[in-house]
Amino acid sequence: MKETLAKKIVFVAPSQIYDKISTILPLGTIDDAIAYCTGKQYLGLDIETSIKEGIQRRKFIGSIYTPGLDPYLSRVIMLQIGDENCVFVIDMRFIIPEDKEKLISFLSWNEQTTFVIHNAVFEGKQLLHAYGILLRKVIDTYAAEVIFTRGTYDKRGLADLAEKYLGMKKGLSTNNQPSLFDKPEEDNKHIVDKSTRNEFAFIGDNPFTYGQIIYGADDVVLSLRVMDAQKNNRHYPYPESCVKLESMFTQVIAWMELSGLKIDRQRWLDNANDNNRKAIAIAKELNTYYNTFTSDTTLLLCGKEVINWDSPKQAKAAFTKLGIEVPKSKDNEDTVGSKEIERILPLEYKAKLVEEWEGFIDISVEDKYEFIVGYIQYKVASKAYSSFGEKFIKNIHPLTGRIHSSFFQGTVTGRMSSSKPNMQNIPKDATYRGLFLPSDNWSYVDVDFSGQELRILAEVTQDKNFIDFFSGKNPEFGDDFHAYSATLMYRAMKNDPTFKVQPKVIDGKKNPLYTKEDDDMRSKSKGLTFKINYGGSSFTLGKDLGVEEEMAQTFIDAFYAGFPGVKAFHQKCKREVVENGYIVTNPKIDKRLYIPYFRDIQKLKADLEKVGAINAQKHRFTNFDKEERWSETTRSKFSKYMKLKSAMERESLNYPIQGTGADQLKLAMIGVWKELIEESISNGRIQEGSIFTKAHLVNLVHDEALFEVEDSLGEDIKARVERHMEKGAKFFCPSVPGKVEIKVSKAWGH
Repeated sequence: MKETLAKKIVFVAPSQIYDKISTILPLGTIDDAIAYCTGKQYLGLDIETSIKEGIQRRKFIGSIYTPGLDPYLSRVIMLQIGDENCVFVIDMRFIIPEDKEKLISFLSWNEQTTFVIHNAVFEGKQLLHAYGILLRKVIDTYAAEVIFTRGTYDKRGLADLAEKYLGMKKGLSTNNQPSLFDKPEEDNKHIVDKSTRNEFAFIGDNPFTYGQIIYGADDVVLSLRVMDAQKNNRHYPYPESCVKLESMFTQVIAWMELSGLKIDRQRWLDNANDNNRKAIAIAKELNTYYNTFTSDTTLLLCGKEVINWDSPKQAKAAFTKLGIEVPKSKDNEDTVGSKEIERILPLEYKAKLVEEWEGFIDISVEDKYEFIVGYIQYKVASKAYSSFGEKFIKNIHPLTGRIHSSFFQGTVTGRMSSSKPNMQNIPKDATYRGLFLPSDNWSYVDVDFSGQELRILAEVTQDKNFIDFFSGKNPEFGDDFHAYSATLMYRAMKNDPTFKVQPKVIDGKKNPLYTKEDDDMRSKSKGLTFKINYGGSSFTLGKDLGVEEEMAQTFIDAFYAGFPGVKAFHQKCKREVVENGYIVTNPKIDKRLYIPYFRDIQKLKADLEKVGAINAQKHRFTNFDKEERWSETTRSKFSKYMKLKSAMERESLNYPIQGTGADQLKLAMIGVWKELIEESISNGRIQEGSIFTKAHLVNLVHDEALFEVEDSLGEDIKARVERHMEKGAKFFCPSVPGKVEIKVSKAWGH
């Protein structure tokens, strides 16, 4: 059979239904498909789905859950598998149970073959839900393309990549266009027409057309050819380990998205209404105070001006009339954003801000600083209502009663993002997270990395003082890194090697020697540590710390004196990104972020060099501010050049930290997923009552993972997850021990 099928499309379906197709395409069996595919190193795999029987599409208009795409509202109607010599297109609607079991046994947890898929999260969810199929080895051409094009708006659909890598065209094809098997020498004339997939949505049990069968087969071939083209791309190296990690992680995402989270609907709505009432009450108080000090009647309601405090334009105008200086954003534009506004508050009012929000105390506005406190409280309450109100509840799935978010694993930093809804920006307090509940007789296992970014920073900088602290060589500070860093920083500033900032806590108890002065120094050091590693300048640090820019620079210099390895690392990052145009966000697997605007920077730099306005070696102005000979065009170019260059340098400092942290979590979750499956699977089937059926990953938030498990397995899963988290940390940071915080509870606690 293998010899006779060279360069063929074989259709697997009942001959009595497809008597006409059988005169055009050879009909085969599941046994033929399995015999051909067994032992192959790579196989392309694709599916087509339609609306599930009994689902009325009109009921889901406006829903984020789309029949035909959402696995709970869809059915798999076609499965295509093969290589560039032969593709089997299987009509899954008419497959007999015996053949279905054979196919499942071949596909599920196949350790011999790597399945090449475009957008493997989709296939993974559909196959797991419909048949319990778990894909052991995957290469996802979509995930690979995300790695190459993070930070850009490049299109990554299969048709887009066929155009990019294979020279094919996108668009509507003619009915008589040959398949990719018929005339491979004319592939550059081939039109990739993705409109055909729309024909599957309402197909029911009607037979597939010849064109639909060809479409399905071509998708398999395209994925394989795109993979080869990605590997041989001359523009950037193919990071095989990175692609494998991200590709396998697609199946963890599929598992997680399919699981979803349960939410207490009524308590959520009650909480939203509380936020709305608070926002209304604060707005009233703000307007009362505003009208006390102004006589402008441009927006009158019962003789008083009413400001829409959600409008930045109106809020800026109100601040100006009240004599409150409107702060500048990092782009040097007027802003009334909460973070910037909070910077102008005296410390005693910042404390009041925290107290009032945590205690839900009514706002009383007596002076301009209380007005600012009230304004910030309003923004918090208003955002809470708009982001976590009735709109959020609409994300509850109509069949499962749970929320199934969509996760994207390729942000510029390497971290994941979440949408529909965003499950990564749920506030950490129990008011919100406490409303996500495990099922009856189930619990949550909640785990996160402790001090992850600082530990990674110690690893990538190889700074001795950093590593010594996390290796336990400074026990007098306990776990208080910020007291330790403050000590090193102030020792440099005071030129006193014996100076010490007391730790806030010792052995889990409040340190009686900890003073207000210690608290001030520790707070400054804590803010400085994170700001410096996000590329903060003396200007921004001065604003944040409430000190002059010169003093902020003194703090920066002192921090670098305490951690010289960090300074060397930062200098190296900035130098390399300017020279190479990319950031290595994880050197262990050669994961890179190619700066999308690097060519713009190079062009601006070349233009500036032509007129002598820039020093090519130091990338700085040549007495720019002192000379008047530069034209407005040159000044504008330089301003843009410095803005882009500074942004690129800032990104180069922290993206490796965030990126490595994300990869630690991904590797850990892959480990948990594999272990649970391997203890539960037999002949491609997850066994009933096995551990994989009693533990589900339900959410990921940067350095945190949330599992839902049967009560009886809480401690067991806790131990397994903790072990894999530590392994994931050690793999990427062998010099610095990772630390994990984990607990079993009936509420989402971190």
